[in-house]
This record gives sequence, C-alpha cells and structure tokens, in this order.
Amino acid sequence: MKTMNDIKSKVDFMNQVSEGQDTDWLEEAMWRKQNAAWLKKSMDIANDVLDELHRQKMSKSDFAKAMGVTPQRVSTLLSGREKMNLETISKMEEALHITLVQTGEDKNAILTSDQTISIHCSFTHEYATEFPGNINNIIAHNEHGTIETILN
Repeated sequence: MKTMNDIKSKVDFMNQVSEGQDTDWLEEAMWRKQNAAWLKKSMDIANDVLDELHRQKMSKSDFAKAMGVTPQRVSTLLSGREKMNLETISKMEEALHITLVQTGEDKNAILTSDQTISIHCSFTHEYATEFPGNINNIIAHNEHGTIETILN
C-alpha cells in the first residue's frame, strides 16, 4: 500500500524534473485517474478498430471516407483519448461491417446454421470463424493464410 510519503516523494520528484517547463503534469494525471473507466473503453474500441483495419487491409483514409469524416477525425478517434458517442461508434461499425458494442437484443442473438461468428484477438492479427451448424468446425485465419481445423 502506498503511503502518503511515497506519493509526496513522487510528486516532489515530478515537480523537480519539470521545473522551469510549462507543464500541467499533475492536472493531466488527475484527469486520467478521474476518467479512467471511459478512457479504457475508448482505448479498447480504438484497438479493436485498428485490428479490424489491419485485418481488412483498409487504410485510415479509406475508413474516414466510409465514415464520412476527415482523416484527422479518425486519428483523434483512434488515439484512445476521445469520448465516443453512440452515433460515432455506429458509424465505425457500419464502415467496417462489424459490431464493436453489443447491447440489448444483440447480446442474446441466436445464430442460425448459415451465420458465422468472428472472434477477434486484439493482441494479434489472427481471428477465427466458427460455423454454428457444425460447432466442431473452426477456420483459423491469419496474415499467412487460412487453416481449417476440426475439433474433437
């Protein structure tokens, strides 16, 4: 557990390091702490979008055109520091033909045998497609090709 002396010494250190510079490091740190919950979700969405752009081999410029926004706006959104509203998230989903946020009925949707599920791993550029009609048939995809796997 951090003691008051630990915190005070870190604050003193940061003040000493930034002495003579025009910086608001303490206000910035407090802002990040106060907004941590939505900042994490914003970063998660930004990372998911970046992974999907890579998977689809879509440029940020093409993504901006598909969303109907400027490339600068896309850069701001993908910084992970933007408070995104539902309209913006919906535009991103439509441009990429994916679901970023599931709500209400979406969370409980039952798939038919001709639908697929795509599972995206945000820490790699791999994904898998599961065919619900045959739960044991998984197709794994990555940047090197496609491998079909039948699970027992």
